[in-house]
Amino acid sequence: MSRTCAFSNAPARTKPSEQRTMHPALRNQLTHLDGALVNLLQERARLLASVEADDPERHPRVDDLLRRTSGDFDPQVLAEILDAVERGTRP
Repeated sequence: MSRTCAFSNAPARTKPSEQRTMHPALRNQLTHLDGALVNLLQERARLLASVEADDPERHPRVDDLLRRTSGDFDPQVLAEILDAVERGTRP
């Protein structure tokens, strides 16, 4: 039986024979970060509740954010996430 990603129905990348149990401390950190992300997204939606959907200032400044970021996260995927955040906060 194959595992699935927690956020999609896509199969996990590891084979069942290669699966290892995640360390509980790492799982706790990830759970904390997931909760913080959700709280920040809810706060963004709350702040935008009174802003008209066609106001150009409500959209994330993706180009600037992507220029200033560094790390392992694919910039194109970050752009897609920010686009989804915008779609999720439209009135």
